[in-house]
Amino acid sequence: MAWNRFLAILAQQSPSLTPHLAHHCEVVLVLAERNCNWRLYDEAFRQLVARHEAQWGSTHLELYLKATLEGQKPSDKPASGMTSTSQSSPNIPPGACKEYHSGGYCGYVPCRYQHKCFNCLAMHPFYQCRAPVSTPFKVLPQFQLHHPSRSGFRVGFSGPLPVATGKNLKSALEYPQVVQAKLQQELSLGRIAGPFQTPPFSQFCTSPLGVVEKKTPGTFRLIHHLSYPEGHSVNDGIPQTEAQVSYQTIDDAVQLVRTLGQGCFMAKTDIAEAFRIIPLSPSQYHLFGFQ
Repeated sequence: MAWNRFLAILAQQSPSLTPHLAHHCEVVLVLAERNCNWRLYDEAFRQLVARHEAQWGSTHLELYLKATLEGQKPSDKPASGMTSTSQSSPNIPPGACKEYHSGGYCGYVPCRYQHKCFNCLAMHPFYQCRAPVSTPFKVLPQFQLHHPSRSGFRVGFSGPLPVATGKNLKSALEYPQVVQAKLQQELSLGRIAGPFQTPPFSQFCTSPLGVVEKKTPGTFRLIHHLSYPEGHSVNDGIPQTEAQVSYQTIDDAVQLVRTLGQGCFMAKTDIAEAFRIIPLSPSQYHLFGFQ
């Protein structure tokens, strides 16, 4: 309702702005439909226009990318005629600025509420904090995980405990120094624990290790063969419905180009060792052993 009144007032005062306002409305709708932070874009863009730093009918690339990457504010409700997927709101303690810490835009200078992160006390909003907390969070907003919480990721295993095997793959036996170096690196980064003289769990499954040579000669990738033995492996105990991953498509990129218009810029990024930086839930540790 408020948006409709705002649109009507501007169109009445400046009829020539009507098509340009329609463009802005389309941009906000696209952000809302994609569950992005449309409110951040809308409010910040209006302030830029008021300061004569932007014009109606244009798309502000920096704001658009920021709204896309940050995701929609949990408390946002799209304007009349807009729909989007709701999310659970983070627990913002009393005295902290909800707008600032939820990923929105705080326009108060100075603000009467605290802008310091209440989790690690650093000078950044809570939604950007990477320090461990006990409340659920999105590990990577761009990748929708089935169990996105800082208590760890559950792989969806529901089968009987796989048969343990102490045999590693032939490649691991051929390059023991490579395997040792890879394991030492994982230990130093805190991604694995051990070695243990006895099994650390009463029910403990071990799967074979191996190495695969990369395109660059002399470089290898460590693999944990969770599909062995066939028919009785860890992967066999995970339903297909729990093992599906959805990535961005070319159609998504095309839609961004159509929204931003001619002359826009795009960039591609890659997260190194993405699946190794997602923590496992302690309840899943016994499934990922090796010898």
